[in-house]
Amino acid sequence: MIEDNFQRRVADVQARLLLIQAASEGKLDDLRCPKCKCMTVSVYFTHPANEEYHTWFICNNCDFSMRSQNKGKPEFYSLERDRTGKKPSVA
Repeated sequence: MIEDNFQRRVADVQARLLLIQAASEGKLDDLRCPKCKCMTVSVYFTHPANEEYHTWFICNNCDFSMRSQNKGKPEFYSLERDRTGKKPSVA
């Protein structure tokens, strides 16, 4: 039982790391959701303070969302994907 829970947690962390890796490679749409397993995660950004950027991973199919904090401006940041001042969800 404990081993099954551990394996699920490891798989979840691996799936989340794959999202971060995809975003760092410029893949910002149609990513696999760790929760519902659909290819429905998109990447958005917020810029809450000077030199502070967050990357958001939002699923269009379920309630999965995840945020990572960046050191400096993300390489694939764009104003079109900036949701600063907006709720970080797909409209």
